[in-house]
Amino acid sequence: MDKGSEHIWNSLSVVRELLFRGARWQVMHGNCINMWSDTCPVPQHAPIVVADLMDRHGHTCDLCKIKAFILQIDVQAIMAIPISNFDIPNRLIWPYTMNGR
Repeated sequence: MDKGSEHIWNSLSVVRELLFRGARWQVMHGNCINMWSDTCPVPQHAPIVVADLMDRHGHTCDLCKIKAFILQIDVQAIMAIPISNFDIPNRLIWPYTMNGR
């Protein structure tokens, strides 16, 4: 690989990392979004994916399920997340403006 190509690939690698750090999941069916990070211990009998906390009929989060596993300060933020009415895959989105703010 020549130096120009190597520089391009290195630059793309840096940009890719920045994009993933800034990207957010848009919740659709919630089946693939893991609720717990690798550094966070999973409570016994806890839901693993977002879909486990969703009320499929009302297209909302099930407040009782959420309160059992999530801190109250985070419950309000979770309840404010819009959920799709369609059973389609989740997707990564860029929630900021074109200039990154």
